Amino acid sequence: MNGKWNFAFDDKNIGMKERWYQNPSALTRKINVPFAFQTELSGINEQEFHDVVWYERTIEVPKKWGSKQIILHFGAVDYRAKVFVNGQLAGEHGGGHTSFSFDITHALNDRQASIVVRAEDPSRDETIPRGKQFWKEEIESIWYTNTTGIWQPVWLEPVSDASALHGYCYTQLTDVEQEINGILTYDRKPKCDLKIIREINLQWHEEVKKLKGEDES
Repeated sequence: MNGKWNFAFDDKNIGMKERWYQNPSALTRKINVPFAFQTELSGINEQEFHDVVWYERTIEVPKKWGSKQIILHFGAVDYRAKVFVNGQLAGEHGGGHTSFSFDITHALNDRQASIVVRAEDPSRDETIPRGKQFWKEEIESIWYTNTTGIWQPVWLEPVSDASALHGYCYTQLTDVEQEINGILTYDRKPKCDLKIIREINLQWHEEVKKLKGEDES
């Protein structure tokens, strides 16, 4: 599912209120997935902050997949993602470096689907894991331009039993020295229930808040 998607910035954060997930006509631009809009290869190449962005692509599931369950995979979306299929919420995910998957079989309409992704990346939020992504628009010193939205491959997979995927998080990261943003492993086996991942992220945020409080005092 890499390639051209419909795309829009949502600087006024009106997409949910106007239900772009059901009527994506507002997504008038094109983007080359999986490249972030800040990159030249995306076809947009804009470095200004746009904290909320939307994607849409219409797909048709191959007939040869028969009655198998259909899993939609995302390599990574920075930072928070809501995924809709034919206007229905398929699922949500938080964490810019971890991959995630949803069973979308129930939402397919005669094997066709409009896939809509709302991605939110709080550019100035220093409490979320961000690596060297800068929280100011003008790059300085060692800091990098932000990476917002889909930045890893997107693909469909037919499976005989999707129940094994429920409640787990998968990651493509292999460097355990990187910041904690979910569960980092050396393979793609399920390692942790999503409840534990949420607890880790909450603990991370609390620690950052404490450190910032000490700095301000």
